Amino acid sequence: MSPNPVLRGELWSLGFGPQFVESALADVCDADGIINPTLLTYMPGIFENATLPDPEPTFDPRWGYGTASNRNWYNVFLGKTSFNGSIGDMTVLNGFPLRWPIGPCATTPSGAGSAGTTLSGAHTAGAKSFTASAASYATNDVICIGVGTAWAETRYITGGANPYTLNYPLSYAHVTGVTINKYGTVAAPPTYYTHVITDGMYIDPMQISVINKDSDLTTALMRRYIGAKIGRASYAASEGTELRMSWDEILSRTMAFKDNAGTGAGAPFYNAGTYISTAPTVAFPATDPYYFSQGALTYAGVPWCRVRDFNLDVSNNLEAKYYICSTAVASRVPYEFREGRKDYSLRMSVDITDANFFIDLCRMGTATRGIGSTFSGFDVSLAFTRGTSDSITFTLPGTAAAAGGDSQGCFLRRAPHNIEEAPLLSVPLEILTRNLKITVVDNIMVYP
Repeated sequence: MSPNPVLRGELWSLGFGPQFVESALADVCDADGIINPTLLTYMPGIFENATLPDPEPTFDPRWGYGTASNRNWYNVFLGKTSFNGSIGDMTVLNGFPLRWPIGPCATTPSGAGSAGTTLSGAHTAGAKSFTASAASYATNDVICIGVGTAWAETRYITGGANPYTLNYPLSYAHVTGVTINKYGTVAAPPTYYTHVITDGMYIDPMQISVINKDSDLTTALMRRYIGAKIGRASYAASEGTELRMSWDEILSRTMAFKDNAGTGAGAPFYNAGTYISTAPTVAFPATDPYYFSQGALTYAGVPWCRVRDFNLDVSNNLEAKYYICSTAVASRVPYEFREGRKDYSLRMSVDITDANFFIDLCRMGTATRGIGSTFSGFDVSLAFTRGTSDSITFTLPGTAAAAGGDSQGCFLRRAPHNIEEAPLLSVPLEILTRNLKITVVDNIMVYP
């Protein structure tokens, strides 16, 4: 034991999971909105630096009545508190971080479903059990709730006899009557799972747990960021690297903390509850990254292999709302975040072999590579394949480009063909797109 232990930069752990609710829910969440640590075991990716959304209070100095203050302010008032952070340049090992700035993720097992029933009654996000229209299932059955919807969830049954208990709470609310199918058992599971991420009206909140240890390996500081949303994010890859993602803007509604010595007791945001006192066991993925060399790009229906890099940005234009609310008076935290208009932008650098990109630029969205003379734009697909039934595919837009509202695709708005010293002419492309679909295929049953 050191007489003067210090907090070290490598002795930390970060896990996250859905913010199911912010009120008490048995075995899921306490009355302060702190999630059970057994549900925050997901790791967003590999990174070494993060700007955490710790509290940033505002102070309002006043100069009035300062008859003896020598031009200095006389007193100060406490204003609102915000919680802003970011995690940049994460190496992606699975699809866990992908959906949070986009929308819901529908997870469907491979194979044909059986023992089809429907959900009996509405079920809320965070529910750890479900009731089916018929008692058709048994312990260790792999089932999918909400088959065919954007909120389909795959779980396995741990016990019960209608209602059945689940291995992980439901991430989404489900209405009565949605389809439930069985897809094998834990002992004989599906070969793979398909996770389809699509745009949603709302983006879901998450909870982030951060643990710091000192040089004696003692947990010195425990923090929870409650009701966090991803306002801005980016997906990127370049020659010789791997697929990476950045949560460029993390906005948290509030937070809770506990220090090992307990000296923070009585301070705003201090919490000594059971859930925050236990560190989540974060599972480090055993998979390899998605390497850039494993990628394949299709532009306007034509495969294109000479891509040097790409960067896809998304912004939800989140706005913090500080409404009148008795629970927020003491700490003046945001009441909620409201999504604004969503923006996507795709940038790529490509080595060109002909004049097609320049021609597409001049066509300005019409008659682009066989789509026709209508003002429809084009499609872009970028896939990273690690192996059989193991891939991530970005599709822009989410459905085939066509003319008309809610149908148009991508538009090339910048493609300067400059004169350069380089032996290959590289052209930076800037592409506007309406929406995005991400499809992940892997062997992971439950996505957060």
